[in-house]
Amino acid sequence: MPREWDALNRKTIDFLKEGKFQEALESANEAVELARRIGDRRHLAVGLNNLGEVYQAIGDFAGAEQSLLASIDVYGHEDAETFTPLHSLAALYADLKRHAEAEALFRREVSGREKQPSADSAELAWGLLGLAESVQAQGRNDEVRRHLERVVALLEKSSGEAHPDLGSVLVYLAGTYQNEKRWEEARNILRRALKLYEDSVGSGSPAFAETLSRLAENYLAEGIVQAAEPLLEQAISILKACRLPADDPGIARMTEKLALLYLKSGQNDKADQRLKEAIVIYGKALGEEHPALAQARNTLGESCLSQGRTDEARQLFETSLKAREAALGTNHPAVAQSLNNLAVLLGSNGQFADAESLHSRALDIRRKHFGQRHPAVTQSLENLAAIYHEAGKSQEAEDLLREAVAILEENMGKDHPSTALACFNLGTLLAARNKRLESAELLWRYRKILVGDQDRQEGKKYADGTLGGKQQRAT
Repeated sequence: MPREWDALNRKTIDFLKEGKFQEALESANEAVELARRIGDRRHLAVGLNNLGEVYQAIGDFAGAEQSLLASIDVYGHEDAETFTPLHSLAALYADLKRHAEAEALFRREVSGREKQPSADSAELAWGLLGLAESVQAQGRNDEVRRHLERVVALLEKSSGEAHPDLGSVLVYLAGTYQNEKRWEEARNILRRALKLYEDSVGSGSPAFAETLSRLAENYLAEGIVQAAEPLLEQAISILKACRLPADDPGIARMTEKLALLYLKSGQNDKADQRLKEAIVIYGKALGEEHPALAQARNTLGESCLSQGRTDEARQLFETSLKAREAALGTNHPAVAQSLNNLAVLLGSNGQFADAESLHSRALDIRRKHFGQRHPAVTQSLENLAAIYHEAGKSQEAEDLLREAVAILEENMGKDHPSTALACFNLGTLLAARNKRLESAELLWRYRKILVGDQDRQEGKKYADGTLGGKQQRAT
């Protein structure tokens, strides 16, 4: 009987690897039923775990959860083999964005593995990696780095310092330093990953190219554009030389990054050319409604708008909006971005009623998704205020700008550059409404934050001058 079960289990695994999901589901269910009939607890637990993985592969997440919970229950809390379904269930919860539940299971797995007399370093490392990802999803970045540093040490112990698996973890670890603007520390880790990939899989590999791209992003984030450009060009060349299909989305992603670099350095012609290349590749590889294609079109639309090519920009924004609504639903933050940019364009053309409607919808989406007092809503508040001001609704505009300033002060602090810009917008509006004293105070705050300590008379100069409407922001 165990041989029959082994054969069914092997068929399940092979079918799953080959993408034959219906056959995998049938053999997995047969294996579970056979183990139940013969009363073999261990084979039943393994079969339930495999059944759960099949359900997850076909998108039946409820079935996957039920099977994995049953596997854990059959194993029992003290059995070392329960770590496998624990890890699978935690990964399922992470995929479903149930991050707190995922964290609890990953912690349980890690704690259990650490108590084993001869803990498998690699298995413990993957449990810690899952824990790091679930913690990061909840915004606890310091803890993420501690877990990743342990993962690195464990993989070095189990696989050696030149194993490709270590490279991806190093890239992840570098990202935690970059998030804290510790640029050079992040670069040193990325350089180590590059050396590892060069020694293990070669400098012509996609992994090496991707890490070059991450190093370029690091330089770009710090504003060192001249160092980022050759790295991205090299990464794209490597991917093309790897004989990847011409419509490989990895090439499109790096081409899009290069376009963003050109935009940041004011080279709009080069940026537009690269974005058009990325759009063609994304369309062939992913389809016309894929979010990645919509984002590339949105970015090209922003570039066109900044150059005054409003007809082209409008077509791109509208196409992006339609694709995002189809792929993501009408209440997704990416839809709000498209609505915002289309509204900015309409406002610049004097179509204030249409712009107001779109900005209001974008604001509603962002409030529902992020919360009433999240910084992400302030762009919509400020842009809608600009439309109200142009339409002569000055009090409504003032109310929105005061709300934006208050939200940014709460979340970013009173001396943050974003708060300063919001103060400038509110101060500009108040000056136009002859509220000169408060205007002068706000404009002085703006200059103090962004320029340094200045005499309050600087603010009064602005308040006494001619002030135009606030500039709307595309994103």
